[in-house]
Amino acid sequence: MKAKLFLLAASISLAPTASYARTWVVENIENATCDYLPSDGYTSPADAEDQLRQQNIIPNITEQTNADGTLSGVTLSYVSAGGTTLEMQFFTSMDGCQDQLGQDLKNGIVTDPNALR
Repeated sequence: MKAKLFLLAASISLAPTASYARTWVVENIENATCDYLPSDGYTSPADAEDQLRQQNIIPNITEQTNADGTLSGVTLSYVSAGGTTLEMQFFTSMDGCQDQLGQDLKNGIVTDPNALR
């Protein structure tokens, strides 16, 4: 099972269109929300990749596209020192993030902190 973390991390070697002049939304599994960037000191997947690389962590970068070929999201993943796969998911739309968050809640990957109240 993949563990997903909302990390304070950041920079990506994607095509310039992936992070240029774009509003990004990140899945925040800690709060079970989708948050617009900038947040926690970074503004794009490229920022997250940069911060990871500064920590000598080389993430695997995957781009997701819509049916028409436009970019819909970017996932940065890497294996922690403890052997757990960690992911950061960025989306080009709030709807895309909310769809993924809904799937993650349904699959038990994310727990809604308000469900325990």
